[in-house]
Amino acid sequence: MKHERTTRILHFGIAASVLFQMFGEKLIGLPAPDHPKRVIDALLIGLHEGIGSIALILVCVYLLVVVDEASGRERLFPWLHAAGRNSLWLEMCRDMPGWLHGKIPPPDESHAVAGTIHGLGVALALFLGLTGSMLFIGIGPHGNMTPDIKVVWEIHRTLDTMMWIFVVGHAGMALAHEFRGHKMLLEMFSLGKDPG
Repeated sequence: MKHERTTRILHFGIAASVLFQMFGEKLIGLPAPDHPKRVIDALLIGLHEGIGSIALILVCVYLLVVVDEASGRERLFPWLHAAGRNSLWLEMCRDMPGWLHGKIPPPDESHAVAGTIHGLGVALALFLGLTGSMLFIGIGPHGNMTPDIKVVWEIHRTLDTMMWIFVVGHAGMALAHEFRGHKMLLEMFSLGKDPG
């Protein structure tokens, strides 16, 4: 499956910014209430907020570009309409038993499953960015949070765990496709001009 250059650039930007966020957040420590931030914590939190804003913008632009056309919406979210749900179900019944035995069909033969996985990743990144934005606005200067912001904090942490599961699974499947000779990674991360 060939992807347009704009899609590849946005995919690369989202992947890089989300990975930076995921690894960077492991270094961040919120200050205890009524205690000043250490300089390193303030720097790390500032980077997390800045890169998080970039990630959210990239996800929003990606959605605007991709879902602008019906084919993009149907590719990322096939389960939103009856025909897409039917295709997804048929592909899962056809392909999933083979996954356990290392049989992975080429990407061109599994549009609904691949699209659903990508759509879930984009939705996760979007909701992580939105909850992160709420935290940016809602957490006090010394780490103090209202009860509502604590709920958003817990949602953000749960989404973060789900993103780790998604990234590991997505990268694993991409590597499995590479080992099967499907040559997807080089094409997806090639930022050059569209072949024409």
